[in-house]
Parts: sequence; structure tokens; C-alpha cells
Amino acid sequence: MSSSASARTAWRAAHRSALIGYRGESGEEWEGEVEPWAVVVRFGRWYLLCHSRRANAVRTYRIDRIREVRATTRSFTPPANLDPVAVLEEHLGT
Repeated sequence: MSSSASARTAWRAAHRSALIGYRGESGEEWEGEVEPWAVVVRFGRWYLLCHSRRANAVRTYRIDRIREVRATTRSFTPPANLDPVAVLEEHLGT
């Protein structure tokens, strides 16, 4: 497992938010804080299912487009009874 993949796994498991650097489909790069809920494989791609503090909404981000991960000290509580696949399907592409 790469150090980047290890970092993503560690901050997700710790229920800590993270700052991510992301490159969108158009090539635009940005940074934002997320509360990672789950990593889901769908349609042959890996997705991060999370709450984006930048957008104040549920978001899905392709793992291969995450350029950087920096842990924060902010903790969060993931949604109770989360069905990651169902939520991913509902929010894919948002």
C-alpha cells in the first residue's frame, strides 16, 4: 500500500476530517476539507464518500483524482446506519 493510500485509510478510520487536494475532470485543482465516511468501489472505480465542508453537502470524489491528504485534528461522527453503496449511487457525480 502506498503512503498516500495508507494516509487515506488512517484518517478515515480515525473519524478525523482531512484537507484534500483534488483535480476535477476539467483539470481544475482545488483544496477542501472533508469528513470521510467510506471508500466504495463502483463501476470499476474507487470513490471517497464524504461530507464536504467546502460545499456543506454529501460528495463523492474519485480516489485517483485526490492529489494530497493532510489530516486535521477535527473529529466528526459519521451518519448512523450509513449504506455507502446506496448513498454513493444517490450522490455520484455531485
